[in-house]
Amino acid sequence: MLTALEVRVAGRGMQTTLADLRAHLHLVPPESASLVARIGDTSTHVPGTAVVSELFANSYRAVGTGGWIVLTFRDLTPAAGGPERFIPVRSDTDRMGLAQEPRS
Repeated sequence: MLTALEVRVAGRGMQTTLADLRAHLHLVPPESASLVARIGDTSTHVPGTAVVSELFANSYRAVGTGGWIVLTFRDLTPAAGGPERFIPVRSDTDRMGLAQEPRS
């Protein structure tokens, strides 16, 4: 996924990084990022609420004035059925690709 993003943003002054968020956000100088994007249920895969709070604090510290923090998540509390059980993984104006969630 990161490779696909790098291809799409080539020449647009964006830098991508593959790293453990807990370690990487400590290395980002304060207010040096214009965007921190945590996409794909990142917060649900860290070990506890203290780490989630730390990630929010470090994201806020890294983003400069006027910058953005983008978070996405999916509420997995209720069991999904019908079309709701699909997660869009790629789409454009002409198509939508879907990935089925694993069954438990």
